Amino acid sequence: KKEAAQASDLCVDALLRSADCQFILKKYADALKLYEKASKQPGKPFPDYTAYQLGATYYRLSKYQDAIENLKIVADQYKQSPYRDEALNQMGEIYLTWLTDYENAAKSSQKLIAEYPKSRFLPNAYNRLGIASYNSKNEKAAIQYFKTTLMEYGLEGEAVKVALDGINTIVTEKEYDEIYAQYRQKYPNGNPALEELTFTTARDRYYAENYESALRQMNEYVREYPNGKYTSEVLTLRAELFEKQNKLEEALADWK
Repeated sequence: KKEAAQASDLCVDALLRSADCQFILKKYADALKLYEKASKQPGKPFPDYTAYQLGATYYRLSKYQDAIENLKIVADQYKQSPYRDEALNQMGEIYLTWLTDYENAAKSSQKLIAEYPKSRFLPNAYNRLGIASYNSKNEKAAIQYFKTTLMEYGLEGEAVKVALDGINTIVTEKEYDEIYAQYRQKYPNGNPALEELTFTTARDRYYAENYESALRQMNEYVREYPNGKYTSEVLTLRAELFEKQNKLEEALADWK
């Protein structure tokens, strides 16, 4: 019996390795067949990993309900699994982005935060809570969730961009600038991922004829990214703005 069990484990291990190779090659339909075959082997060794990979594969095949069903197996039945926080993270993403199920997106994210306080997925979870709250008409909660990402995970590039974009959607320009100033005070060395966001904020405000706040963002960009990839465009916009304000010397300095 022991030898039979070992043989079964080896068989499943071989199937999973083959499936993983197909997954890495993005041959998801082939990977799915192998993961499903592994899941049906006697004794079901490596059940949490198999269920997680089935969920991840269904996700990439746009079969979102099937993905949820398998990820829930990991979340509900294998509390000690090393893949459980990833499963909760993917569940939250699927619920929010693909199923527009804000309630379950929030539940998955809250569970992730509560049970995995050191997980690398926490910035994503807080942002999902922010987006879910905003779409559920709870703007006050949304702002707080986005601010948590901003202030607690301020060096996480993409997460910070999402949080700032969410805040920018909700609050006034003055409030946004105040929150951004708080962020920069806590993270004085900045975040390279924010260069594009700083530029687009300045540009959008300029074309919306909100010149005072546009100038603040332009100055911020020039100060933080003097050799940035958008520097010439920012200087051109700022020169045009100075011309509109009849500040010709400042405009000339930027044109140079």
